[in-house]
Amino acid sequence: MEHLNNFKLQFVNNDADEDEGLNHAGIATYKDAPYASTARECGQNSSDAKIDDRAVIINFDVKEISTAKTEFSNMFLPTILSCLEKAKGLKQEKTQEFFELAEKILKEDTIKILKISDYNTEGLKGPCEPGNPFHALVKSTGSSVKNSDTSGGSFGIGKNAVYALSDLQTVFYSTKFKENGKGKFLAQGKSILTSHRMGDKSYRSTGYWSKSGHPSFKPVDNIDDVPEWLRREDLGTSIFALGFRETGNWEYRMVASLIRNFFVAIHKKLLEFNLRDQSI
Repeated sequence: MEHLNNFKLQFVNNDADEDEGLNHAGIATYKDAPYASTARECGQNSSDAKIDDRAVIINFDVKEISTAKTEFSNMFLPTILSCLEKAKGLKQEKTQEFFELAEKILKEDTIKILKISDYNTEGLKGPCEPGNPFHALVKSTGSSVKNSDTSGGSFGIGKNAVYALSDLQTVFYSTKFKENGKGKFLAQGKSILTSHRMGDKSYRSTGYWSKSGHPSFKPVDNIDDVPEWLRREDLGTSIFALGFRETGNWEYRMVASLIRNFFVAIHKKLLEFNLRDQSI
């Protein structure tokens, strides 16, 4: 996970000292069927961003990336340990188990990532400001942005499904889109944990992997400042679930959902899905 030094992990200040637990309502909605839900939501949102008459292609692939001696673990581990100590103090067994597993993942040499990439889509248009699709996906709660009145996907509550696949509840996004005819790039990560304290400061449960040195949680906008696994050459969007929970036959649970929800679009060659490096 090289080259993440251009990102800075920042959690939102918790001046009111509110207590936020791990059971995030949006994520909990998809805990029972995370694979099927993620497949459905990604398929819908990508199809709504279609560029032309060619099929929208969506790939679901598992990658394994080195984490040993990298700044990713160094930046993230202190927060995980802080949340773990809080869970122990409150005797919250399930929350404690979550953060113990997260600690274990971050101390391993490699980390599994589910990469979801779409093609023949217009990407998530920026800048990262209210009213734009990138902001709606990464930073909006209780609101959504649609490309058209007929869009089925709008980055509402369904965008939380992919977090249910991450044993770190951490997701990165990268996108390439056109603005005034010029290609633009944005990348950002988001972690949803529990409220916690670091030293004498209190923080909320939501943290952003943002542009280093920028105080306003802004995404990285230079493709050369992100590691290879986050880059995109084509227009479109990639989503990465870090610490992917790879249970048995996960890909077939997604296949069943994709066929169920997009049978007609697949038959008409409007949508094409590939899983596990196109083995399915």
